[in-house]
Amino acid sequence: MPRFPASELERATHEALRARDVPETAARIVTSHLMEAELSGVVSHGLIRLPQYIDTIEAGEIKLDGSLTTISERSGCCVLDGGGGFGPVMAHDAMELAIDKARRGGVGAATLTNTSHTGRLASYALQAVARGMVGIVLVNAGGTGQWVAPFGGREGRLSTNPIAFAVPRQNTFPIVLDIATSVVPEGKVRTMQVGGHQVPSGWLIDSDGESTTNPADLYGDPGGPRGAILPAAGHKGYGLAFVVDLLAGALSGSGVCRSPDAPVAGGSDGVLLLALDVESFVSARRFAEMASALVTHAKSCPPTRGFDEVLVPGEIEARCRRESLERGITIDAGRWSSIAAVLERLEIAIEPEQA
Repeated sequence: MPRFPASELERATHEALRARDVPETAARIVTSHLMEAELSGVVSHGLIRLPQYIDTIEAGEIKLDGSLTTISERSGCCVLDGGGGFGPVMAHDAMELAIDKARRGGVGAATLTNTSHTGRLASYALQAVARGMVGIVLVNAGGTGQWVAPFGGREGRLSTNPIAFAVPRQNTFPIVLDIATSVVPEGKVRTMQVGGHQVPSGWLIDSDGESTTNPADLYGDPGGPRGAILPAAGHKGYGLAFVVDLLAGALSGSGVCRSPDAPVAGGSDGVLLLALDVESFVSARRFAEMASALVTHAKSCPPTRGFDEVLVPGEIEARCRRESLERGITIDAGRWSSIAAVLERLEIAIEPEQA
């Protein structure tokens, strides 16, 4: 598998976006967004998305000069329109507004509509952490992307409807939970298919409602019935997905799932972003002490058979990021062929490290 210095992948990604006339500031934000996902090991939202983003730019589906406008605003919240622009840029800027409101009032909220794929939600929650705040982000697909079957169902009726939390800690990695409310994000299934891998049992059902390990069964034949992703933890994941769809989709105005004939893509993500200023509730020192106590308590648990240790949310990503920066980023051949094809078409040269 090819391995690359993070700086080289960052350079190539930035050049690819600039080659398709993405403005400099937006190109920097999108590049940082994709690289942070890749560095953290969240490859379903990392560089595998670059070909998708380039395709949507070339199809005219993203307004490169899109910017936020305020639909309505109060002291603690705002409703924002992304102008059809890049999701990572619009969500980044929306969270900055939520953080500003939290700084002044303790709690800040923003909703966002009319934007493209928002990507890895933890990135926006971590913006709040950088200011000593808690960040929370909920996203739906505005009624599209109905990959997930409701509990007890055999056809897609909901999107993967992810939710993310990021919590600050002192002098160490933050607590980060970024999960789809389905068993797996659709992007991870796509990554497995591109890499030529089967998926674990319990992720998918085919168009007949039968369990399958073939990622192609999710997508079906062109124009034919599709399979579906299962909700996480059965009825619990389904219930959480339902609430995320309602809060992110309805509060933002992007819309909720309502027709089984909705397209798999093309709608605007509905986004709800929250920032909580820790100091408005309890001293940062006391909060840090309690966070450390909880981490220590959880990690003191003896590991069960098959595990070396107990980890806390965000720990795997923090380790992966550190290792990726030190040793380079390894990309499997299947994913790399897709990324390399775009870079080659855009005449951007990049070579893997020598073994």
